Amino acid sequence: MRLTQRGFTLLEILIAIAVFSVLSLAAYQVLQGVMRSDKISSEHTEKLKQMQRAMLIIERDMTQMVARTTRNGAEPNGALLRAGKYIAESESDGIDFVRLGWSNPQGQLPRSNLVRVAYRIKENNLERLYFLYPDAVSGQEPEVQVLIKGVNNLTLRYWDKSWQASWTNKDKLPAGIAMEFDFEDYGVISRLFLTPEGEAVKAKVPQNPARNSSSNNTNSASGANSTTGGNSTTTGGNSTTGTNGPNGGPVNGGRS
Repeated sequence: MRLTQRGFTLLEILIAIAVFSVLSLAAYQVLQGVMRSDKISSEHTEKLKQMQRAMLIIERDMTQMVARTTRNGAEPNGALLRAGKYIAESESDGIDFVRLGWSNPQGQLPRSNLVRVAYRIKENNLERLYFLYPDAVSGQEPEVQVLIKGVNNLTLRYWDKSWQASWTNKDKLPAGIAMEFDFEDYGVISRLFLTPEGEAVKAKVPQNPARNSSSNNTNSASGANSTTGGNSTTTGGNSTTGTNGPNGGPVNGGRS
C-alpha cells in the first residue's frame, strides 16, 4: 500500500497570509487609535492643569492687591491700578498693580513683601510680569512668566456698584475685576475675582513753624495794645485824667 502526503496548496497559503494581514492591519489601527486618544487626553489634561494653575496665580494676586502707587524711574505712575488697552505693552487689555504677600523669610532678601505684577497678552500668550521692587529703576526689565498659551484676546471689566468697561479712578481700587479670555481651543471663558477695596491715603501738609510763630507774635502784640489802664472822667467843668492804681483809684487825681 502506497502512502500519499498532502500539504497546503499555494492558493491556501496565499489566502491565509491575506487573512492574517487584514487582522494585523485592523489590530494596528485599533492600537493607533488608542495611542492617539491617550495623547490627546494627556494634552487636554495638561492644558486644563495649566489653566487651573494660571487662574490660581491670578486669584492669589487679585485677592492680595494693595492700594499703593508705583514709580518708573523718576516718574510716578500716580494711579493705584493701571488697567486698559496696551497697558504693560499688551496686545489687548492689560493690568498693572501692587500686591502683598511675597514671601521673604526673616527678611533675608534685600526686598519687602510687596511685589508689582502685571498681566498682558503677547504673541497669543497670557504673560505675568513681576518686578523685584515696586518702584522700578530706569532701565529695569521685569521678569516674564508665560501662564497660558493660545490666548487670542483679554477683556477686563471693573465692579464699582456696577460693571464698568474702563477704570479711571486713580485713588481707589475696584471691588471686583472680571477677566474674559478668548482661547483658541476653548473659546471665550470669563472669571470673576474679588479684590480688597482700598483708597489712596492723602498725606497731610505740615504747617510752617515759622509762620505759626509769626502769627503768635502778632496776636500777642495785638493783645498788649488793646489793654489800657487809663480812664477819663469829666464832671462839670473839672476834668480828671489819671491812671488807675492797684486798688482801682487814681494814682494822681490832678484837677485842671
